[in-house]
Amino acid sequence: MGDSHFHDVSDFSKLASDQRNKAAIVFLDSPGGYLWTGIKIGQIIHRHGFSTVVADGVQCSSSCALAWLGGKERFIGDTAMVGFHAASHTTGEISPEGNAIVGAYLYEIGITEAKAIAYLTKASPHSMVWLTRSEAGMRNIPVEPIPFVKAPWQNRHC
Repeated sequence: MGDSHFHDVSDFSKLASDQRNKAAIVFLDSPGGYLWTGIKIGQIIHRHGFSTVVADGVQCSSSCALAWLGGKERFIGDTAMVGFHAASHTTGEISPEGNAIVGAYLYEIGITEAKAIAYLTKASPHSMVWLTRSEAGMRNIPVEPIPFVKAPWQNRHC
């Protein structure tokens, strides 16, 4: 869990800072990556008050899902997949210190109920708990359906 697991998020941080008091929606789509990177991106999203979206047909899991949780408002498409699991060392073993960091981050962004934190970190590093809107509601994790009539971003390729 040292600095070698932290990837540079300076480009994202600069983009976020350039928004200066403007609303923004961050669309996420990734199978995950490094714990520290996901948490840092989530903290930036949270600090700026941005909303987060995982659109229909998109997977956002592991560190991506942690970043998604940083949203002021969190949106999930009906067929989106948002997955969580316990933190791990590079060896694949569960990292108790990593899970403690995840718990502290979740508390920082407003997910303070122990049952919710335990739920989001209960799956082994080699499996996944898939969060649905109904499951989030049962765990007091505010999540909303995507309110857009048509998803204009689905046909855009950058």
